[in-house]
Amino acid sequence: MFADELTLTPSAARVIRRTGRAAALVPEADVTGHLVAALLQEESLAGAILRSAGVRPDMLPNIPSHDAAGLSDSEDTDRISDRLSDQHLSELSPGLLVLLHTAQKLARRQPDVTDISSEHLLAAVFETESSVRRLLLKSGLTADAVMARSSDSPESCGEAIPVPFEWSDDEGIHRQSGEPAAGSRQESVCSVELPAAVGADVRFRHGRVFDACFNRAREGLRVLEDCARFLLDDARLTSALKAMRHRLRHGEQLVEAASPDAENRIVRDRDTPGDVATGLTNEPESRRAGVEDIVHANARRVQEALRSLEEFGKFVGAEFAEQMKQMRYESYSLHQQMVRSCRQLSASTRREQLRSARLCVLITESGCCRPWRDVVRACLDAGVDMLQLREKRLNDRELFRRADWMTGACRRAGALCIINDRADVAEAVDADGVHVGQDDLSPQAARAVVGPERLVGLSTHSREDIVEAVAVDVDYLGVGPVFDSATKSFDRVAGPELLRKAAEQSPDVPWFAIGGIDLSVIDRVLETGAARIAVSAAVIAAEDPQQQAAVLRRFLPPLKEPLS
Repeated sequence: MFADELTLTPSAARVIRRTGRAAALVPEADVTGHLVAALLQEESLAGAILRSAGVRPDMLPNIPSHDAAGLSDSEDTDRISDRLSDQHLSELSPGLLVLLHTAQKLARRQPDVTDISSEHLLAAVFETESSVRRLLLKSGLTADAVMARSSDSPESCGEAIPVPFEWSDDEGIHRQSGEPAAGSRQESVCSVELPAAVGADVRFRHGRVFDACFNRAREGLRVLEDCARFLLDDARLTSALKAMRHRLRHGEQLVEAASPDAENRIVRDRDTPGDVATGLTNEPESRRAGVEDIVHANARRVQEALRSLEEFGKFVGAEFAEQMKQMRYESYSLHQQMVRSCRQLSASTRREQLRSARLCVLITESGCCRPWRDVVRACLDAGVDMLQLREKRLNDRELFRRADWMTGACRRAGALCIINDRADVAEAVDADGVHVGQDDLSPQAARAVVGPERLVGLSTHSREDIVEAVAVDVDYLGVGPVFDSATKSFDRVAGPELLRKAAEQSPDVPWFAIGGIDLSVIDRVLETGAARIAVSAAVIAAEDPQQQAAVLRRFLPPLKEPLS
């Protein structure tokens, strides 16, 4: 799953181990409660955030005191590695694994972040519905507030310290005595004359700091503006981001005006070849799963740069520091608005993909003639539009692992990934949607879990089912069973006649004929007016799944316009 790339700060590792031990002792309690209790015990920023909001251990439902339960830090927890192995992960409950996976996704969205911190764990609590989440919301906490406090924390940004150096006509560092330090690298530094209202002159190395932060903020804003303009087609967001770029330029002019030789002083102080961080890389920064990841990364890059500009800018003057502060606050709001727009875009893109999908293959390991991962790859290589993971007998941990892997494989291939029955797993692995049956979670309840941006499909077995389904919030239907199936038993087979009724009703949602469909009966299915099919054994039980899927696709007619 993700063990090889899952690293945590020492504090987060202690919290995870303590949470795992507590959940094993009191398994009936919500794991999010155990996690928050562990965070409250930890001397970390997340613990401080919780305590400052007035959250106490006795407020958590069914959670005993960790100290009373013998779960305080011990030699066992002190020796925790900051990298969790497969053995460590196998000891964790499915609920805790979901929280860890969510925290990992939150960490990946932050630029220059390599470890999961206690703040990421706390923010992950807000991603799933629970009584603990509702308690934290009532206390005034939100995931965005937690991540904002993380960006603002002194531990993460450090304290700005003035260095008593000044500009020289040559490029050497001159101490106040006027002599260069022995063996030191030649660098340019500058002094800033502060307004009288700020206090005495403070001379400090600032050119490279300001240059890097202005560049970082400007570049991040430009990426966000391009996203808003070309991908989201949002004129209001585009205008707001453009205005922020111009305000950033005004701030840059304030800094330049504060330098004794103002013209291009910041640019002249640039030293890219000598920057000790130029060669540092962060592997997650080389991956983006979608537009939302790009927005998260660049919005947080802008926020971090503005925070640094605010701190170092206090040497320039109160006006500049306040301007950077207000821009940072504004960026939090724009970040939130862009995420909403991205999710609307994702929903639109998924529904467009669904509208053009003709072949769905249901994956069940027990029905596969070859290893199930090889079957998934073969289907994707054949151009299958949608895969559905249908595993009824797996434990939660293994189902989560498989869903996580298949979601990634489908995303890389540009296919839709649907999880059968389990809306919680679909949400946790960021799948494209969930499919429910007549006896499973209701479509409304599934929608409440996966949100409006993901797909919800529903099985229908009669004309009445189809009529009722069209009236609720579902994105597509499975209509059948058309014939007896080798992979699933039914009390009654609806037959091709149900497909004719579905075609006659022309519901506004796409529908897939399903149940015992293979090459021997494909003509009988298509003559009813069906244009989409969902199959399982016809592909996954074949010696060559890729060839079988490709042949089935060729039999399917082009979709008519309009599609509804």
